[in-house]
Amino acid sequence: MIPVPRRLLPILLICLVGGAAHAQPPPRPAGAGQEIHVSAVDNRGLPVTGLTAADFIVREDGAAREVLSAAQAEAPLQIAVLIDDSQAASDATVYLREGLAAFLERLHGRAEIALITIGERPTVLAPYSKDTAALQERTRRIFPRSGSGAYL
Repeated sequence: MIPVPRRLLPILLICLVGGAAHAQPPPRPAGAGQEIHVSAVDNRGLPVTGLTAADFIVREDGAAREVLSAAQAEAPLQIAVLIDDSQAASDATVYLREGLAAFLERLHGRAEIALITIGERPTVLAPYSKDTAALQERTRRIFPRSGSGAYL
């Protein structure tokens, strides 16, 4: 056992108790509902619209739970694309640009997209935007950073 001076004991105790209290999630009120996000597509992969709460079944530990409501999401989809521009990815830079260009064209204004490089320190190449042309222009500025390494 490591000896601890008596004057440090209260500080150590406060740190331990404070950290334990902070790590616990706040209690949910009794009867509070859970929000679940789902994607509904048909057998061709196309979105199914007009679904109501009656169209969903939720089970928890085998027991059916009441679905209170169902609504289509109204907030725009936000996607942060993390781009490895480290030296290790230098051989793939051309493919990375081509793939990003195709991805951006496919979404074409249906989502807010941010481009963030992570080869060295995270750097916002383009903030969230629906402007496909501006995002495409930023992808052409992706170059490997020599001497860098990506660490997640």
